[in-house]
Amino acid sequence: MTNRTLGTLGMLGAPFLGIEYIIQANAGTQDMRLAALFGIPYALGWLGCIWALYRMDAAGSSRIGRGILTVMLVLLSLANVWDFYAAVYPSAGDLLYRITDLSWPASNLFMLAVGVAVIRAGRLSGWRKYVPFAVGLWLPLSVLSGVLLGQGAMAAVVFSALYSAVMWTLLGYAIRTTEEPYSLSVNS
Repeated sequence: MTNRTLGTLGMLGAPFLGIEYIIQANAGTQDMRLAALFGIPYALGWLGCIWALYRMDAAGSSRIGRGILTVMLVLLSLANVWDFYAAVYPSAGDLLYRITDLSWPASNLFMLAVGVAVIRAGRLSGWRKYVPFAVGLWLPLSVLSGVLLGQGAMAAVVFSALYSAVMWTLLGYAIRTTEEPYSLSVNS
């Protein structure tokens, strides 16, 4: 897949978490099946963006840079396992459910490490190199907005939803508009 395709998938998946948050807040419930179903396109788009960053060596070509992106790919894959599992068995609560569910906050926090690695590597140009770090700020800023505005307060939910949609869309756009790291051609 090309950066254009992976970035577009990231942009298409970006709003799903925010939409799910607002639906759940308006309903006053926490429906795990709904969260999982909305999480699938969100996580797949995010996974595509991380795969593109990996292909571009955006965090550097060292073992550490590639390792950081590999860990992120594993965390997002586990998050996707939770999405599919919770969509079918929303209240399973077994060990697989709990471990894969933990990959969601872990992947959000680990995005800060991805962001720092991308900035340090300097492989992305201009504003693009700061976007992964801005994405990584989503969980800390969402928690902070909950503390300042009240956990579950609609203003905190809307802030978190909008920040998520805008930053992940920007990540997809940054990927989509970055030149391919190499071209594959078949000479006949």
